[in-house]
Amino acid sequence: MPFGLTFLALRGFSAGIGKPGPIPFIMFSSLFLSGSLGWFLSQTLGVYGIAIASTVTYGYMGLVFVAIISNHPNYKSYPIFAELTRKDLSMMPALLKIGIPTAGTLGLENSLFNGCAWLMGALGTIALAAHQSLMQLVITSFTIPLGLMYAVSMRVGQAAGAENWSKVQSLSWVGNALVFVWSFFTISILVIMPNELLSLFLPSDIERAAEAKNLALTLVPLAALLCLLDGWQTLVSGILRALKDAQFTVIIAGISYWVIGLPIAWGLSQQLLGPAGVWWGMCAGLVTACGIMQIRLELLLRRHQSVSTNLLACSHASSESRSAKE
Repeated sequence: MPFGLTFLALRGFSAGIGKPGPIPFIMFSSLFLSGSLGWFLSQTLGVYGIAIASTVTYGYMGLVFVAIISNHPNYKSYPIFAELTRKDLSMMPALLKIGIPTAGTLGLENSLFNGCAWLMGALGTIALAAHQSLMQLVITSFTIPLGLMYAVSMRVGQAAGAENWSKVQSLSWVGNALVFVWSFFTISILVIMPNELLSLFLPSDIERAAEAKNLALTLVPLAALLCLLDGWQTLVSGILRALKDAQFTVIIAGISYWVIGLPIAWGLSQQLLGPAGVWWGMCAGLVTACGIMQIRLELLLRRHQSVSTNLLACSHASSESRSAKE
């Protein structure tokens, strides 16, 4: 855990200053290390060998990132390890004001997906296998919108700090457009070749895999919808956090996921639709979050732009008044 958290902190730092170069190198090399070391150790130690390989991989990710940040010329002007004992607690309230609601939002979102996995598990192993196979495809599609969210939210934070609200608006629309384009691309692949994609997780030589695949095929339209909604909500949520609106975001997440999403998933799965009911619940929760967050974002931008316009008008009027007196 310490090494994993170190990697996450340095990933956010390097991306935040516009120098994310080490991230792809570390990620791809860690994938190779994890796979090769995990295979080698599992031959003699079984599952414990895989656990050891995972621990070593996280250690590698954290320590290599520290070495790069400490020694690479690109980061020499940011000596973040130079004074580790220095205590500057004045920043903690501002960080916690955004960090705690952000953690709450992410926790509520994860609870929706975890809760729906438990609901699906209650319907049997076939239903759970179908569900998890489709979720792997949704998660694969989600990685690109997640990366776009980091990029867009960082640029939005910089533009908001400069009070350039027209740029914030443009970044919002461009980000949404990119997420929609990517989502429709992955949805097209999922709809065109669902059998081939599901065979990656449910090969025919596994007992009862055909039953799970047949069930998963009936859920493909809902999985396609979820690809779009999940990418959309993560982008809008990230922009709201960049605008320091994290407190309202966690309220939206609580209403969308716990008041709407999970109850619908439970009710429909137990009474009417079975496994499809779980997916309808997830989609209902996400579409609610997307809609409310998008409306909240538009209202915030209009308010900021109105305030900025009024300040500019007052400044212009004051300048004209001074000129007239002179």
